Parts: sequence; C-alpha cells; structure tokens
Amino acid sequence: MATSTGAELLARGLAEAGVERIYGVPGEQTLALTDALSAAGVELVVTRHEQVAAFLAATEGRLTGRPGVCFSTLGPGATNLITGVAHAHLGRWPMIAISAQRPLEGDPEGDFQYLPLTALFAPVTKRSRLIRRASSVPAELAAAWTLAMEGRPGPVHLVLPQDVARARTDAQPVRPESPARPHPSPRAIDAALAAIGARRAVVLASSGAQSASAALLRFVEATEIPCVTTQLGKGAIPESHPRALGCLGAHSPGRHAELLRWAEVVLTVGYDAIEFPPEAWNPCAGKAVVHLDESAPDAREGYVPGVAVVGALDATLDALASRLPARRTGAHAPPDVPERPRDDSLDEVVAAVRDAMGDEDVVSLDNGLYKLWFASGYETRAPNTLLLDDALASMGAGLAGAMAAKRVYPERRALAVCGDGGFLMNVQDLETAVRLGLDLHVLILADGGYGMIEWKQAKDGYAKGAVRFGNPDFVKLAEAFGARGVAVDGPAELADALREPPEGVVLVCCPIDYGIERGDVPEP
Repeated sequence: MATSTGAELLARGLAEAGVERIYGVPGEQTLALTDALSAAGVELVVTRHEQVAAFLAATEGRLTGRPGVCFSTLGPGATNLITGVAHAHLGRWPMIAISAQRPLEGDPEGDFQYLPLTALFAPVTKRSRLIRRASSVPAELAAAWTLAMEGRPGPVHLVLPQDVARARTDAQPVRPESPARPHPSPRAIDAALAAIGARRAVVLASSGAQSASAALLRFVEATEIPCVTTQLGKGAIPESHPRALGCLGAHSPGRHAELLRWAEVVLTVGYDAIEFPPEAWNPCAGKAVVHLDESAPDAREGYVPGVAVVGALDATLDALASRLPARRTGAHAPPDVPERPRDDSLDEVVAAVRDAMGDEDVVSLDNGLYKLWFASGYETRAPNTLLLDDALASMGAGLAGAMAAKRVYPERRALAVCGDGGFLMNVQDLETAVRLGLDLHVLILADGGYGMIEWKQAKDGYAKGAVRFGNPDFVKLAEAFGARGVAVDGPAELADALREPPEGVVLVCCPIDYGIERGDVPEP
C-alpha cells in the first residue's frame, strides 16, 4: 500500500473538502506542508503578514459559511495569527488555522522558537489540538472541519509538528463533512408561538441571521413584525423594506430606544451578546425573549430566554411564519424611529460609496469613527455586503476583507474603506493584492490621527492627547506597491473617483475632518 506523509494527508484532506486556497506565510517548519499543498492542487496565497492571512481566512468563512484556512510557522509566525483567529472567534466565522511546531522527538535545536501553541490558541478557538501522529491527521482534520461549522461557528486550531508532517503512514485521507443542521423541535416551535402570542414584538437580527436572510425576509413579510439589526447583522434583511427599521448603534440602542421599550417580546435571530450586550436593550431583564439560533443561548444577566428554538434558522423562521398571523394595525404598529443625525462630510462619503456600488457588491470596513456612519447610513440590500466588525473590532482588517471578497466573488466589485491609522497597520499586503491581480478600490479617509479615540476623549471630557500622527504621501505609496494612487480634495469629489470599476488596485486618498475640535460631531 502506498504511504503518505502527514503533510500530504492534510493537504489532500483539504482538497477533498473543497478548499481552493489557503493563506499564510511559509517557514522552515512548513516546507513539507507547502510542498504537499501544491501537489494537492490547493492554491497557496502567500501574504506579507500572518495576521492578514488569518483575516483573509476569516472573511472567506464569513462569506461562504465554510471554513477559510490559514497557516503559519511556529513561534512568532503563530503569534501573528492570533489577532485574526480571535477576529473569527468573536465574529462567529468558521476557520481552520494550522501552525507548525518543533519536532516532538529528536530535535537538535531544542526549544528555539518554541511556544505552547495549544495553550495560546485555546481561549480564541473552539478547540486547539496538537497532532501527535501522521496516522491521526485525517481524523483530526475531519473533526476540526465539522466543529468549525457546528453550532456557533468559529475557528479550530491544529498544530502540526515538523516530524509529524514528514512522517509516513499507510493511513488514507478522509473527506471532511459538513455537520448536519438540526431541525427545530415541534415542541420548541409551539413554545415560541405561545410566547409571542398577540404581544408587541420586534426581531433583533445579529450575525447568525446572515445565513438565513431569505427566510428572515419571508418571516417579516408574513408576520409584519418589525426588524432591527446589530452591526454584524446589517444586510440580513434589505434595509429598503418597510419593516426593516435600521441598524442599532454601537453597544447602545440609540435612536431605536423607544422601539425597544415598546416591544413586549424580542425575537433574537442569530444573536450573540459579544457584539451587542443584552443590558443595552433589556436593561431590567423585563422583556420576554425568544432565542432563535443554531446554537443554544449563552445565558447571562439580561439574556435568559424564556424560549430557545435551536435548529436550522431557515426552517425555524419558516415554521413560525406559517403559523403567526400578520400584525397590521393598532397596538402592533411600532413607534416611528427618529431620523439619524446628519454630518455633511461623512454623509457625502457614505453616499458616494453607496452610489458607486451595486446591490451585491461588497464594502469592507476597517475600524474607525467612519464605521458608525456606514452602520447607520449605508443602505444594505443583500446579506454580507457591508463587512464591518463590532465584535473584536480590530484595526487593520479592512483591506483583507475586500481582498477576500474579491477572491470569493470575482464578478462583484469590492471596496475597502480604511482610516489612515488602520490602513497603515497592514499596508504591506497592498503588495499581495497587486500580486494577485485583484481589481479593487481602497478608500483611505485621512484625518492624521486616531479619530475614534480623539472623539471619545472629547465626548468623555478628557484632554486630547496621544492621537495625532504624520502620514506618507498615499499616492506615491500606492505607486511604490504597483497600485494606482488618486488623491481627492474632499468628500465632494469621491463620487467621480469611485464611479468607474477599478482596473487593478486603485487607492483613493480623501482627507476627512470629523469636526471633533469644533465639537459638532453628532452621534449616529
């Protein structure tokens, strides 16, 4: 019987699962794996930093519902992955992260670059496992693949020691399988119907609702129950729909406070308290809560659902919609949601991006003050078309999000919106985007500082400090990486700069004045 190395079994298992690409930075301890990936026909996308590799894999998992895959060498390569893995963990996105490790036996270099990787990754993954034998690679990969998608999705970490990667075995690859999606129990459906009854109800859709957007729309249209979303749920229902009442603020109900006070029962769909704490919308824990998700509720103060329907969300929503009467008049008419505050410069930016992008084109936001205006003012018309992160909320992820979207959906436009601070945290992977031949816009909103922190300082009565910095010439920087650079004088010129689909990577630098020193920044 032909034998295979541990690395070959891992690479062939990924190929059997339908993995088309893996993101990472090679190292000495990954040589067997990178060679095996090439032989298995899995594209190796080399990034300039492991954090970006993890952000790319997380976004691929977010968009497809199947694990994105990234890898690193041992030691510093593995620690560089952790921020992107934590991004997937808090965001509920399936991922397989693979790290190399020192040989388990006969290592002449001792503890050089050794770190206890399973202990380091355990807090930010669903599981971190050391593979001890080449023969166990197929089973470990199959288990990791299923676990990444099962229940609450998230990252699974595998550690592949150098000698295990090179060791030969007569074990054969096992095709990793997606987990079965449990059907909601009839008893739970009956309990949910009884809890909703004739009460005033609101749907709160969060990140998990993105995968059931069509069923959510059918539910809202059949029952006419109004729906609000968290930032990670934005796009789960078209925001042009009359019963779609917009996106909640960051950790605060904001202008939706009266609507949430009006509701007697809240139906949470794919809700995760990490993103939007229950204390913000159920401060006295006095509302009836019906939990609809593919994983059991994470009960905590303010979130102890009276009913939990655990099962495939589309089946759950359709079952409820078929038995709930429509609510059209009287006490079931929700209060009006106030108009959001306006800001001329930021609204011009949001409008220019919205006008440039089609309904299914993807905008990826980095993390900065502008994110709040996109969350409240950018009208999403399809799921996962505004990628923002209100869970880990790491700076430096915006470019990678747009790159991954363009790889997953090459027929769609992709645009990254970054502040100057966040963009420069991972600027090196502009070269990766150019090397991959991606057609995408990168919009830099440059204020010469950490605008979100400066805004918080002003809002909370602190003196301004430690928030200003200098910038390079972004046009010349783009050109140095082989991209095209465009500078505009302000938001009013953005519409023309973004209107035409890009050929290659086009960086557009736009100065922005948030008005913080004037004290006139409204809270969206």
